[in-house]
Amino acid sequence: MSDLQFKGNKLSVIQGLKNGFLSGPFQTEFKLDNGVIVSISQMTKRWIEFTSDSPMTSDEFIFIFQGVEKLLMLFDGKFCTIEKLIVSNNNEETVDVLSEYNKIRLNYFSSKNLYQYSWLKIISFQEILTNDLYKRWLSLIRDLDIAFQVFLYALSDNKMTVDLNFAFLVELAEPFVELLKERTYYCQTLIPGERGTTLKMCVDNLIVLYGGDIFAKELEDDYTLFLERVVKSRVRIMHIKKNQKDFFDGKECIKYSLKFSLLYRRILLSLLGVPYQEYKENIKSASKKIDEWLSLIHISEPT
Repeated sequence: MSDLQFKGNKLSVIQGLKNGFLSGPFQTEFKLDNGVIVSISQMTKRWIEFTSDSPMTSDEFIFIFQGVEKLLMLFDGKFCTIEKLIVSNNNEETVDVLSEYNKIRLNYFSSKNLYQYSWLKIISFQEILTNDLYKRWLSLIRDLDIAFQVFLYALSDNKMTVDLNFAFLVELAEPFVELLKERTYYCQTLIPGERGTTLKMCVDNLIVLYGGDIFAKELEDDYTLFLERVVKSRVRIMHIKKNQKDFFDGKECIKYSLKFSLLYRRILLSLLGVPYQEYKENIKSASKKIDEWLSLIHISEPT
């Protein structure tokens, strides 16, 4: 029998950073609708426990963990490395399932070095994480479907060049507009994919509605030119080289990948009902650091 089919009453997870330590102390606990109690504490490392009165397979526990882990990534801007993953039962039997799980763990759980900076964290989990928020989160990523996976892969250590990564992030403006149409009164006149609704219009609407603090500098400068270069950086993958003009270079793609990832996280938090005032200053601080990235980010990326 696979270790992932072992039945237990508790999943214990320890996570950390590849380089450095997590901030803290933070702690929260909440109970899911299925009776599973989720307890999270953090101080240099992150400890997460899932406890159930009824035995569950390791697979079932891990499915719940992944949902929580993706939500924590929304707050932090990155995934943490799993150091221990242990399932235990009331008979004091324990199984370390990390090795088995790592064989099937998707690559998007490994965040790119670019997103490892602590200043990309925009809110602490202990301030907002509840069962209600978790349920809204599961509904939200179900609606986004594969677009959410594209978002995670674009931020992962996927070995793709920065210009290709950025093109995927820009393309996500269309499903995010569709999501806003579905869940808010915004963007009702836009029909992504149909004639009359351009990618430029989708990007513009998202920035105007949610990215004022993130793209403050761009809005003050030549915003129209900025939008054109964003779109041309996306359509590069649709044309041969002689027809590619006025797109972002590799360094600019790094900068705006950071900004677009911040924008999408801001939109998701808004759709979850988290008041912007609770993390506005963190958004503004992160955006300012991104604008100064040449002196802050020391990373070599192929173009």
